[in-house]
Amino acid sequence: MVDAVRVIGHRGVPRLEPENTLASFRRAVDLGADGLELDLRITRDGRFVVLHDATLGRTTSGRGWVHLRAAAYVRQVDAGAWFRGRSGTDRVPLLEEVLDELPPHLLLNLEIKAGIMGVHRWRSRLSRAVVVRGAEHRVLISSFSAQVLRSIRWLNPELRLASLGESVERALAVGAVALHPRAAATDATLVAQARAAGLLIHPWDANERTELERLLALGVDGIITDEVRLLRTLLEASGGASAPLRATERHQK
Repeated sequence: MVDAVRVIGHRGVPRLEPENTLASFRRAVDLGADGLELDLRITRDGRFVVLHDATLGRTTSGRGWVHLRAAAYVRQVDAGAWFRGRSGTDRVPLLEEVLDELPPHLLLNLEIKAGIMGVHRWRSRLSRAVVVRGAEHRVLISSFSAQVLRSIRWLNPELRLASLGESVERALAVGAVALHPRAAATDATLVAQARAAGLLIHPWDANERTELERLLALGVDGIITDEVRLLRTLLEASGGASAPLRATERHQK
């Protein structure tokens, strides 16, 4: 039997719905996700929008750099037209929409793209958006950048952090409660190191059955995947279950 593992939809279910949209997030929930991983960028006028890329062209009908566009422009572009010819129904969500409209039991992993770390105003706005909604218990803030994570922890030590990458030492140095390594780099040694350090471990970029099964056998706490339905099926077949976010019982160092 596989121990309880958290199923985290990577940008929702990007193979079924346009990535990083409310439609993708809701579909992931319907298919059994316990949590969602989503990407945050900041607009010219200081609003957090859910987009992976620094530019709008790949996943929307818009053009240009996100940080040079006003939120009003980003909000009016079509975020679904590129996806199987769909158009007119999907918009780029604001962070506040995600926090307000998705079920309160979901873990929300907010990845801060490192390209915005030079914009000082974003830190307090992010903290305020989460805290005002009482969402600290269901949010993890992740980044590849130690500078980003340190600045968030300095501003609000109550916000829980996840360090992207395979360095347990960096995760501990920034006060993270979780380590988010690449799936291909996750092995028994890394899982043991994370356990010994008191860190949750949520590998990402695991989408094939064999890779998902390998990670489940290692005993990870959760998996960030495009294939929510497949991972849920594997867990049900093994007799495993979803886990509550154990970071709620931990304190940052």
